[in-house]
Amino acid sequence: MTLPAPKVTVGMAVYRGEAYIAEAIKSVLAETFQDWELLLVNDASPDNSVEVIRSFTDPRIRLLENETNQGLVGVRNRIMVEGRGTYLAWLDQDDLTMPNRLATQVAYLEANPDIAVCGSWTQMRYESHDGSVTMTTERLPVTNNQIRATMVFLNPIACNTVMMRRSALAERQLMFREQFGNTLDYDMWSNASDTMRVCNLPVVLAAYRVHASQTSQGAALDLMNDQALQVQIDLIERALGIQMNDEDRRIHRSATIAPLVMSNLDQLEDIARWFGRLKTANDSTGSFERREFDQALARQWTTVVLAARRGGQSKAAITKRAFAGVRQIGLPASALIASAGAGTTRRLARR
Repeated sequence: MTLPAPKVTVGMAVYRGEAYIAEAIKSVLAETFQDWELLLVNDASPDNSVEVIRSFTDPRIRLLENETNQGLVGVRNRIMVEGRGTYLAWLDQDDLTMPNRLATQVAYLEANPDIAVCGSWTQMRYESHDGSVTMTTERLPVTNNQIRATMVFLNPIACNTVMMRRSALAERQLMFREQFGNTLDYDMWSNASDTMRVCNLPVVLAAYRVHASQTSQGAALDLMNDQALQVQIDLIERALGIQMNDEDRRIHRSATIAPLVMSNLDQLEDIARWFGRLKTANDSTGSFERREFDQALARQWTTVVLAARRGGQSKAAITKRAFAGVRQIGLPASALIASAGAGTTRRLARR
């Protein structure tokens, strides 16, 4: 029997997920909003993930199987095509959704038809080998303008919190792109934000696990960092009209891709000069709202300076270079004040 089309499709890629997937499914079953389907795509997983999924008998759980492994991009795109809901919410197999997530996001999207992508803040769960768990709150930029400006420096939308308006993306033929691998979501949000409005709700609607068996480690993490840098380069080139050369890419990477390593003060001068170019280009093009872009620049400059201080160099020399950089970039006092306030909020969230 085919059930009526649901309001929400919750999409979940499945590969080597048997350790956590039952908890992820149970978190969806516990949702207060009940008009959903959970669409799982098994990507030829070699473990017992499918057996775990089939132990659940709720008819709203729908399992599709790939005969061969297609990778995360292929699975996500299949979910986008096969999902039947008006809205599509993402949840990874090792993450958790909060009981009020779907209800909160459906209500918001129904009330705000101009928003195409709706994320939220997220709970970070750091799980150790000994079973202990440390939790913090990841407080991400909230408004469309804040998110758009921040994308030049980092991914400001947590995929495990996202609910998308399927029709908006289908009309623009937006799909996840193979060349961005496990950074596919960052690329998607960046491209979507060119023509659609996005937001993060300032509440925690999902939990993201950080554990030893995740794939984003070692060589896989290095590849993801390369792909994230390419998302930033693409956005800078198409929005600000700066055609970046190898030296520009090197400097931008040193300022945005963790871990930031500042071994000498010349690096700070190079980054300040580069950030000044970004600001000048934005002041000229107006591609990003000026206030939000200046604040994003100030936050990233603060991050760079703090990285330099951790490097063991003279604090007095770093402080002098930091203030010189502020002048070189052309940052207004209001952006610095906003950056300081945001930093305090982030530190409090981690306690």
